[in-house]
Amino acid sequence: MFAGLDLDCGHFLGVHTEQALGRGLIHEVDVNNALTNTIAVQMRLGMFDGERLGGEFGNLGSRDVCNPTHQQLALEAARQGIVLLKNRGSLLPLSIRSHRTVAVIGPNSNATVTMIGNYAGVACAYTSPLQGIRRYARAIHQEGCIGVACEGVQGFGKVEAAARVAKASRGPTVLVLISGGPIDVSFAKNDPQISAILWVGYPGQPGGAAIADILFGTNNPGGKLPMTWYPQGYVERVPMTIMDMRANPFTGYPGLTVPYAGPHALKNSSVMSNGLKIEHANCDELIIPVYIDVKNTGTLDGILSLLLFSFPPPGIWATNKQLIGFEKVHVAV
Repeated sequence: MFAGLDLDCGHFLGVHTEQALGRGLIHEVDVNNALTNTIAVQMRLGMFDGERLGGEFGNLGSRDVCNPTHQQLALEAARQGIVLLKNRGSLLPLSIRSHRTVAVIGPNSNATVTMIGNYAGVACAYTSPLQGIRRYARAIHQEGCIGVACEGVQGFGKVEAAARVAKASRGPTVLVLISGGPIDVSFAKNDPQISAILWVGYPGQPGGAAIADILFGTNNPGGKLPMTWYPQGYVERVPMTIMDMRANPFTGYPGLTVPYAGPHALKNSSVMSNGLKIEHANCDELIIPVYIDVKNTGTLDGILSLLLFSFPPPGIWATNKQLIGFEKVHVAV
């Protein structure tokens, strides 16, 4: 509470607050202040305005939420959020003619509720990865390694089991990651039998359709990782209590700027950016307009996230590289 935490989303405060009061670690006024802040926010949200059905949004139902416009928006959000981490030999997108039959394997291969995470309401309808892929090709489905020569592994207890699937496969393997956070996928990144890696996060109710659209080239992935991905060995030797971004050669501290290398572009899309133009260089202004010419030299439309970085002059002790602007743009062929 002394650090500014007025609300605990778990059970900790409910279990330990009374004991902390008895030991004098906190006082009643501290609890009252936290409750005041929490209830004030609830009041602003209208939670004390009486029966919810009588409010502005009380009569909204599934017909309002699940209309075609909203469902299409959910699908587009899922497509734009997918990140292509690896695409060795430009395997993706898959050809419908060459890949008429695919094996869809893993505990999330037919996932539904998993795709919306744990901060979501009631979904209108789900499209699992298996269902999405079956719109493009014949699918052979297994939730684990049973029956695909995985040498005794009877399920996906670890992500590394995907490497055994790749070894048993007669064709190229694509690893699709459904997760809310980073995963150490060094084994897959360095495995030549795993040709491509997609991170889809929690793609929501139409996640399976979005995954299939990316796999078979109906849409071009343009997402970027929203967090830094560290290998497990790095995490094990760096204390999480040290937040220094830069490495310290005197102590051996490696710093925190070790992102996953990627993402990679699909073979049907190639984006070239050049022609940087700055309108003026008056440093008295806080905003300097910058214009960049972007051209799609491939054969597939795509979405590009333009990131603008600044670098300090040599000898100036400042941030080595700083993101100062970004914009997502659609680049047509």
